[in-house]
Amino acid sequence: MSKLYDKYKKLKNEDSNKVYLFKNGIFFIAIDSDALLLQEKLNLKVTNLNNEILKCGFPVNSLNIYVIKLIQNNLDFKFIDEKYDTITSPEAYLNSIKIEKIISIIQTTDMDNTSPKDAYNILIKLQDNLNELEEAING
Repeated sequence: MSKLYDKYKKLKNEDSNKVYLFKNGIFFIAIDSDALLLQEKLNLKVTNLNNEILKCGFPVNSLNIYVIKLIQNNLDFKFIDEKYDTITSPEAYLNSIKIEKIISIIQTTDMDNTSPKDAYNILIKLQDNLNELEEAING
C-alpha cells in the first residue's frame, strides 16, 4: 500500500467520522470511504488511485468553493498537507495559505525597482490580504 493510504488508515482509526482531504500536487483528494461520501454529498467523480483504492478530488484553486460545500453538507473535515508540520483545521489551513500569499508578495517585491505608484499598489494588496486574514480569524 501507499504512504498516503497508510496515513489515511491511521487518521481514520483516530477519528472515523472526519473526512480527510490530502493535498496531492494541484489537487485535494479524498480516498476510500471518504471518496464515496464526497461522491454522494458533492457529486464528485470517483476514480481509482490504484487497483484497490478509490479517490476523488478537486483542484486546489477551487478550495474556497469546496470548503463552503463541505460545510453546507455538515461534513467534518481536515486538510492534510505535508508542507505543514501539523494537521490543521480548515480555518487554520486557509489562514496559512493567506499568510503565505502575503509573504510571497513581500518576497517578490523588487524594492530597488519599485516606483512610488507600485509601492502604493503593493501596500493596498497587502492591506486587502491582511483584512481578509483578520476577517477569517475573527469570524
